[in-house]
Amino acid sequence: MRRILLITLVPLFASLLAGSLQADNSTVIGPDPLLQAGARALQLRDFAEGVRLTQQGLMAEVAPRARVTGLSNLCAGYVGLGQYARAIEHCDAALALRPRFWRALNNRALALLGQQKLHAALLDAQRGLEINPEGGALRRSLELIRAAQARESLTAAVSTITE
Repeated sequence: MRRILLITLVPLFASLLAGSLQADNSTVIGPDPLLQAGARALQLRDFAEGVRLTQQGLMAEVAPRARVTGLSNLCAGYVGLGQYARAIEHCDAALALRPRFWRALNNRALALLGQQKLHAALLDAQRGLEINPEGGALRRSLELIRAAQARESLTAAVSTITE
């Protein structure tokens, strides 16, 4: 069941991440050419290249806002690659610098969803929506989380019946 769920979620994650990155280019694409190129690669769903370029961009001294955005973009890239623990590390780093950064909350919610930590994912998505009530990416993430919770409940109910 988990394998089927993850296979189903990967294209949805990619879609959500790309949509989140395109929603506000002013916060994603800054003056640093490597961070800019990394963000573009992520938008094109080339997650490996996006991660590589963003990591290179973050090695230079960048403005605090660009660092937070870059860390959130790394989180998104690792979610796209299915490396959820690494994604969470980068989202946590972004949120340590800017606790109310809804993009990092959304990306972390997707990483937690990928790890089947549905309650924690739900909390992040809800917190993100408190910050950005109009966030379409957050709403789609919340729908994915609730669908996963429903599937989990159904699976538990079916296994109880068949026991």
